[in-house]
Amino acid sequence: MKKRRDNHTGTLIQRPDGKILAQIRIRGKRYSKVLPDRGEALDWLAQMRARHLKGELPPSAISFSHAVQEWLTYKKKSLRPRTLHDYQSLLARVDSYWHDRPIEGITPRDVRRLLQDIDNQMAKTENNASGWASRTVYTYKVLNMLFKYLAVEGFISTNPVAKVPRPKHTAREPKILNAQDLRKLLQIEGFEDQIGRAIFIAFAFALRRGEVLGLRWQDIDFEREQVHITKQAFALKGKMHLADLKTSSSNRTIPLHPQAKAVLLEQRAFVETLKAFAGKRWQENDLVFPSKTGTLWDSSQFSKAFRRRREKLGLSLRFHDIRHTAASWMVAQKGITAAQKLLGHAQSTTTLLYYTHSIEPPESSLSLLDESFFQHHPGGAPTPQTPPQSALETSHEAI
Repeated sequence: MKKRRDNHTGTLIQRPDGKILAQIRIRGKRYSKVLPDRGEALDWLAQMRARHLKGELPPSAISFSHAVQEWLTYKKKSLRPRTLHDYQSLLARVDSYWHDRPIEGITPRDVRRLLQDIDNQMAKTENNASGWASRTVYTYKVLNMLFKYLAVEGFISTNPVAKVPRPKHTAREPKILNAQDLRKLLQIEGFEDQIGRAIFIAFAFALRRGEVLGLRWQDIDFEREQVHITKQAFALKGKMHLADLKTSSSNRTIPLHPQAKAVLLEQRAFVETLKAFAGKRWQENDLVFPSKTGTLWDSSQFSKAFRRRREKLGLSLRFHDIRHTAASWMVAQKGITAAQKLLGHAQSTTTLLYYTHSIEPPESSLSLLDESFFQHHPGGAPTPQTPPQSALETSHEAI
């Protein structure tokens, strides 16, 4: 009979000849010995533990690269595919520093140097108000999980990352659009302006980019005038994927504001022109904002289309700032509770430091804008249009 024990306590196995096989793994190395009976086996295990505590046993020779594979194999079943891919990409970068390095020899000083080097590289691409780059903080988090696992499993005696202070990241302040800039951004420039309608809907429901790209027609109830936010699209290894939202609280139902309804009806008509133009190349996925062949709109191409619109309008903002703007306007005019419901946050602290819960349904951001706001839209509020003949040839140029 095989009896497993906690890490560093060992395992006893009853052999057919009545003897006991004692095994123990310390610092990634397995030690074993056959002994006459259970008593002597337990004594041997105790001696091995004592030698380990005195530092008499050689350190583990397992490399960082091997340790990473061990941990990722362990974590694979519990992680979402996108998260697993993020871990693999991040650790591949770290592997270029510590590839053949024995994990027992990695010190807190090595960890600090690594984080500083990564932060220096990220400083060239991230616009931080102060503190460490977000990628540096994420690297610390993943490394801490990795080395904690290695310590628990007996590959190393202590976790060197735990002895390094956690880096703090202070993100730049999000840009909150004023009424004038928001009015400019929400203008829809005609029937073929899919990116314009995507921006409009993003503000209406305070959506993330992935939620815009993952929105399906089955999520929109025109009769009951409700929109259900349940899916998100994301890129993984060069391909787009559709998945459930990360948490149950992110699933939310928002009333369909009349202006948003008009924009969505126009978008539905536009999608029909895309189908006609694509013909047999069309792949039906029920997407509100599809590619020109019906597949998920590639996130990088979507971002390029948004940047072109932003630069054309002379605005400096990220797509996520639209969500921040919607939330800020909601907080200012309807209160923090309404903002949390709109954003689908699980905790009040995620939305703001001061918050109270409410059972009231969330509202669309467009409810904050009076009718005069849309008087600046060419022809008033956007309404469905009959597609021009040229749409079949020039549709969806932004994709």
